[in-house]
Amino acid sequence: MPSERSQNQIVRQSGVNPSSELDERADVLIVTAVKSEWDAALAVDTGSTHGSHWKKRIGSTGLEVAFREFEAVDGVIRIAVTQALGLGGTNAVIAAAQLLKEYDIRCLAMCGVCAGRRSEVALGDVIIADRLWEYDTGKLKVEVVDGARIRREQSDIEMYRLHPASWRQAAERFTIDRSATWLALRPRSYEAQGDWILERILKGIDPAQDRERSEKCASYDNALARLWRKNLLADGTLKLTDDGRKRIERLLLLHHNMLPEQPPLAVLVGPIASGAKVIEDEQIFSRLADPVRKVLGVEMEAAAIGALAYTQGLPYSVVMKAAMDHADSDKNDNFKAFAARASAEVLVAFLRQNMPPRRQDSRPHSPNLPQGKELESATNTSAAWRAMCSYAAEVYHEYETKECYIRLHGHVQGGHEEKSIDLERYVERCIASKSKAHLALLGDYGSGKTLFCQRLAANIGKQYLENKSQLVPLVVPLRGLHKAANLKSFIEDQLAGHYGISISHDELHKKLRNGELLVILDGLDELSVVVEEYARIEILEEALDYLRSSRIGIITCRTHFFESQQETDKRLGTLLPDSLIVRLRANLLDKTNYKIVHVNEFDPADISKYIQFYWHAKAAEVMKQITAVHDLMDLAKRPILLRLIKDTWEFLPKNAEINRLLLYHTYVAIWWDREETRLVIPKEELESALMHLAFQTVSRKKDGISLRDLHSLLPSSRSSQKLPEEAIGRCMATCTFLNRDGLGVYRFIHRSFAEFFRVSQEHVTIWV
Repeated sequence: MPSERSQNQIVRQSGVNPSSELDERADVLIVTAVKSEWDAALAVDTGSTHGSHWKKRIGSTGLEVAFREFEAVDGVIRIAVTQALGLGGTNAVIAAAQLLKEYDIRCLAMCGVCAGRRSEVALGDVIIADRLWEYDTGKLKVEVVDGARIRREQSDIEMYRLHPASWRQAAERFTIDRSATWLALRPRSYEAQGDWILERILKGIDPAQDRERSEKCASYDNALARLWRKNLLADGTLKLTDDGRKRIERLLLLHHNMLPEQPPLAVLVGPIASGAKVIEDEQIFSRLADPVRKVLGVEMEAAAIGALAYTQGLPYSVVMKAAMDHADSDKNDNFKAFAARASAEVLVAFLRQNMPPRRQDSRPHSPNLPQGKELESATNTSAAWRAMCSYAAEVYHEYETKECYIRLHGHVQGGHEEKSIDLERYVERCIASKSKAHLALLGDYGSGKTLFCQRLAANIGKQYLENKSQLVPLVVPLRGLHKAANLKSFIEDQLAGHYGISISHDELHKKLRNGELLVILDGLDELSVVVEEYARIEILEEALDYLRSSRIGIITCRTHFFESQQETDKRLGTLLPDSLIVRLRANLLDKTNYKIVHVNEFDPADISKYIQFYWHAKAAEVMKQITAVHDLMDLAKRPILLRLIKDTWEFLPKNAEINRLLLYHTYVAIWWDREETRLVIPKEELESALMHLAFQTVSRKKDGISLRDLHSLLPSSRSSQKLPEEAIGRCMATCTFLNRDGLGVYRFIHRSFAEFFRVSQEHVTIWV
């Protein structure tokens, strides 16, 4: 029987962990910055599995790591906790980065303390960060004006978000168990204790001798010192100053001659900013609110954790910090211990409710390798096999969905055939034929191409795990390529970072040539958005090589890229040199086994099935209302818009008369609310540009605007702090009612959106 040390060496060498009692995998890694936060995390006991305790060991980083299992909604999750060497993002990354792969981490998290925004966050309140950024990066420019040195700071903001996106809604709905024993540890603030002292003095009672002092003013000396410092009591006395008397009389007047009760502990969702220094500055949140209006907290490590999770492609990441002070002159450590505990308790409770357990079959065994057989020194081939088993399982669990899925239909164009098909069945027949088949899946924005690919990947992965197929799906979302140098690096990062899979590029290509991989390259047209031109050519070359080497491969793209040979030349000519267009056609378009598949829109029966899935008994009523609203059935033919109609429907005012104007207004308002704080363009400027585009579309019959023209319309593009086109392009990419074609022209995804903005500009209340 190998020792624990020797097994760990095997694990690191093979890249796969054994399913045994010595398994050191964990689902979650929680990083803490200081000892008090580490202690608080290890004090969490609620929801732990029966008989478990925190098991501590020295990790490969030389830092202590503690492990414990907790009950989750659908099973058990294993949580690891580590403490950085000190404050700051660099220390946090050093503590976490090496452990992510070593422990096969799926979720990177952080808990601890921060400064909260006084107007929004009470002491002890827990902030679940939906956005993270470093506020002190960018450019500092010093100018001399009339002999005076003026410092001008130009910030560069890189946002990292709560991931996955569905966790934001889960965060908004999260509630604290009010019976939890740890809530009793919450202290009273020095401010509240000081108000009690003022109230006692106003009523002629000596606070030092009051029987309630131990309960109402446990930190009497500190509270008294604060009152002297704030000039609410005459220094060194219990005599009210004018300011002190005004304060307490006003407070009692507002609360019916009683002191206000401490409000219940709150869990808030909002942005947290990170900087390199501990802050005590009354104006810090005013400055931070300029670029990010809804900022709630400021601290030193969170953005680094968000960046690490993003660059490693982890499927889950979350940061929670509780307010220990407000970064102002009242800054003190009174709430530090409780804030650390509150953030840890809320984080673990949230993870227990929302983190899916690692499935038992996520490291499946070969039918030729008995389950439970101890891992021995693996050859490269067996290690690659195990990696692909793991990858197939992770793909299946990632893309398996309980949401409504309507099977897509389309028609095939290629050679001499053109016919309507069920897309899933068609691909299944291509796979079963054993002959080469390369498919271009074409459809407009939101037609369901990506969802189809994800569904297909989940099904193929499941069949592989059940030994019904030898094919493994290799999903490559091309829209994510902006952070990678080339396609090879991107795929390696996806496998290692997102899925924790270690397999060499040579092994991957071997499996590709052997027909063991279904290659899915999703979003060819999006290369023109996310990748610089010089890299785009190399990536397209690599993509062609992947498809050519595979037995079966799928590439998705918006329809306009392949409308005809002439149109393809025209469109691709803006992206590629002539020689590469010839290569594209020679290797892909002109192959006799290459099929172009056009995705059909939903028909009324498809729409009805979707509505029935979500509305059940009310489906007929909802279908009738949708049919009655002008253009709504036309919008619903596109899957993404049907889903957005469903989402918007839930935000409509109760008992409101549903009309076209209200529906569009609600949908656009939801987008503004979600995106406004992350926009690099001032809202009023973007609104003006949208109005301009709407005017062109409706009145001048010109339905598009280039990024350059859009850039020139914005006043900020002509200011001294000029926004680059690239930044504006990234901003516009989040706009769900705009579409960008291969020529870089922005259009409304449906003419009705242009009409809505035109109507909004004219401030009318009826839209027919």
